[in-house]
Amino acid sequence: MNPLKLRIDHKKMNVYLTIRADAGINKITTEMIKDYLLENGIVNGINEGAINKMIERGIIDRPIKVASGREPVNGEDGRVKFYFKTDVELKPKVLPDGSVDYRDLQLAQNAVKGQVLAERIPPTIGTPGRNVYGEEVPSEPGSSALLMAGKNTDFKDEAQNILVSQVEGSVKLRPGNRVVVDTVFRVEQNVDFSTGDLDVTGDVYINGNVISGFKVRATGNVVVNGLVEDAEITAGGDVLVRRGFIGTGKGIINAEGKVVTKFIDNQTINAGTEIHIGEEAFHSKLSAGKCIVMIKGHGKLVGGDARAGEFVEVNTIGSEQHVRTNVSVAENADLGGEIELIDAEIARLQERLEEVTERMMGIMERVPDAEMTDSQKRQLKSFDRSSQIIDEKINKMKEKKSMLVNDIENIMNNTCILVRRNIFPRTNLKIGWYSEYNNVLRRATEYRMGKDGLIIRSADSHHQKDDL
Repeated sequence: MNPLKLRIDHKKMNVYLTIRADAGINKITTEMIKDYLLENGIVNGINEGAINKMIERGIIDRPIKVASGREPVNGEDGRVKFYFKTDVELKPKVLPDGSVDYRDLQLAQNAVKGQVLAERIPPTIGTPGRNVYGEEVPSEPGSSALLMAGKNTDFKDEAQNILVSQVEGSVKLRPGNRVVVDTVFRVEQNVDFSTGDLDVTGDVYINGNVISGFKVRATGNVVVNGLVEDAEITAGGDVLVRRGFIGTGKGIINAEGKVVTKFIDNQTINAGTEIHIGEEAFHSKLSAGKCIVMIKGHGKLVGGDARAGEFVEVNTIGSEQHVRTNVSVAENADLGGEIELIDAEIARLQERLEEVTERMMGIMERVPDAEMTDSQKRQLKSFDRSSQIIDEKINKMKEKKSMLVNDIENIMNNTCILVRRNIFPRTNLKIGWYSEYNNVLRRATEYRMGKDGLIIRSADSHHQKDDL
């Protein structure tokens, strides 16, 4: 019986050697082991140091890695270089005296005909590896970056790497790395019976009011130079209402980007990213994917519901009349229960893996390789495959858990409700899955999520932001 036994992993990248207990360790030499490896076709990555240690330390009946292949290095993915700002901030200008100029707003990024808008950088092919048999292991080339020509744009080269504008207009980045150049549709009066509803591709500029009952839809940004009443505005970009948003509760603004207005009374705003309100929000429904900011001017949030994905920052919540006001941040992030379920599944899989491993080792220890029946060999192969599948499942569950833990840490570190001046009684506050009913007058207060509930502390200047 051969005193040496080899095991090679399924990728042919690692070789494990076992010296049998009955072999007589003193009779085994480094050269004998190297010759044995060569006889079995192992020609690459032999670790002579590991072999020497096995012999010097008399390691028997335990597999030791004695050869390793070189893993391939996959190519880098391609990328897109944009020659314009892909995240334009729609914010009014703050004047030196602290007031806000809602007329000074750089809404669009201009492009001229023939201007280069974006360039696709090709991927690299990577570097191949080599397994323990000396065979080349191919690398995976990087993926090409996605760049799509949208409205009024086209590629100037056959390889479709250089994207240019075909017209003069406003350039924007749409989902799927689609670049478009929109022209602006202007209305020099109110949106009313003289115009009817608007349904526009591109940006809309309205030099007047949007009267009750009318609708404005745009694929780009919407600017209203006056008031919005009980009307409906839908934008694929940002919305700016320079004077305010008032009515009887029938008005709604839906924007994929930001919404900026001077004040809102008894209306609804849904913003994909941010809501900025200069003065007051009374009895309204506010929902923002990222934040709600009311820190310039009065900055009062009174009554209604305000929901944000990351933070709410206002001067005042509630009123001296103790109007019930609800404020929540990251309220859909119930992640604690998910982690408990994942931990239970990992424990179950690890128990199963140990069981499979024990059964494999039982066969290998009882029966030498040369004496194994075909049935036992098939059993070993089946156990080996099962252990690989279980191990892959465990790794995937651990990766998912790691992502959830990071999400929780992000909520704890990056979400807050910050009140710069006063928070009045009858205010409901919620961050993540923890809530707090405030029934006292508090001043300059910051709320954050802790491990066991909301953390309430004084809000000093270090925590304050100037986002508007």
